[in-house]
Amino acid sequence: FDAGIMAPRVCQVMKAHTRSLLIRVGLFLVLAAALFFRSWGITWGLPKPGRFTTLYVDEYTPLWVLHRMNPKAGDFNPHYAHNPTFFYYQVGAVLEVASKVGAISLSNDKDYYLEHPKRYADLYLTGRLLCVAYGAATTLLLFFLGKQVTGSEAGGLLASLFYAVVPVSAIQSHVIDTSIPASFWLALSALGSLKALDSGSRHWLYVASVAAGLSFSTKYTSAPVMLVVAYAAWKSTRRASGPFLALAV
Repeated sequence: FDAGIMAPRVCQVMKAHTRSLLIRVGLFLVLAAALFFRSWGITWGLPKPGRFTTLYVDEYTPLWVLHRMNPKAGDFNPHYAHNPTFFYYQVGAVLEVASKVGAISLSNDKDYYLEHPKRYADLYLTGRLLCVAYGAATTLLLFFLGKQVTGSEAGGLLASLFYAVVPVSAIQSHVIDTSIPASFWLALSALGSLKALDSGSRHWLYVASVAAGLSFSTKYTSAPVMLVVAYAAWKSTRRASGPFLALAV
């Protein structure tokens, strides 16, 4: 009698465990695919002997902006306002770390890189790897966002899979550009807003607000996401959304 009662429960537990395991394996494969597509072709258009610039000319902007700073003197002013510079600071930090571990060579002498184009190309490659990391992180984030929207892990897996293989995302991760980092912060803000609407948690509102601010600090066109945060704050707390929108700014 006890065995007859327990058997269905055991089967349910085993099915749930198997399903969870398959989702995890699937997510691992999706992330592996995301890294593969974003790493494959990452050396496209890098500087080389006879061509000092990259074929994606906008990549020069972050290095030019960083070159105008003088961190040793405490000068972090980019002297540049055409685009937000939050991502540029990240590129600078990654380049500094890579230099400290001997992966690249940093120099303020342009002639040095003219004589060593491979080392100049390494600067761009390092910045591109940061975009690859952002792309992979966004793929993982889309799993949780898709899960939140659909209410199922399978939905989350499909969302992450679609983002992992969509050509525009993979190709944009091959260059130093703000689009992929901005997408990450936008997705995080959207997830925080949805979580806040679902649970009424102020914690998720803070996450959404900070992520919205960082997305705007990465790309100006991310500004409308602040309206989403304001709406989530109004609906979830029934109080003024001003503090959360101010936090985002």
